[in-house]
Amino acid sequence: KGDGCDAVLLDAAGTLIRPRAPVGETYARVAAQYGAALDAGRLARAFGEVFGEMPDLSFDWDSMEELQRLERAWWQTLVRRVVERTGGRIADFQGFFETLYGHYARGDAWECYPEVPRVLDGLRAIGCKLAVVSNFDSRLPGILQALDIHDRLDEVVYSSEAGSAKPNP
Repeated sequence: KGDGCDAVLLDAAGTLIRPRAPVGETYARVAAQYGAALDAGRLARAFGEVFGEMPDLSFDWDSMEELQRLERAWWQTLVRRVVERTGGRIADFQGFFETLYGHYARGDAWECYPEVPRVLDGLRAIGCKLAVVSNFDSRLPGILQALDIHDRLDEVVYSSEAGSAKPNP
């Protein structure tokens, strides 16, 4: 096309958005709300390890309700393993998990990299179709909406809904 392009596929976390606060700090802050003193550094290391050990965030599902139940169970397993790996204990683990899960569903838990709106607008200006393709869950569209970038995209595809995680073709 000369100076234009057909399409650009982008990842979400680590490319367009990032947690506003480091994951270990957020886990430690929420744990403190539930009476547990957990070390942010140990939580961050455990999160990285456990995340790498988890199965793909992709599922066979029949309804959005079932998909959201499967996603929540996946994350609950991850969070439980992270806490256990640090040697920590949280008496009301379910409350801790629900607070943490809800936190990461909100736009204010995330931020765009500063250049993202300008880059997306520039790509659109030269005719690019833009899609996010991410190993994420059903919270992603709402997060992107809250960060004012969803409407700059033509498509948002996340692994849990697609039933397949990257790099699976």
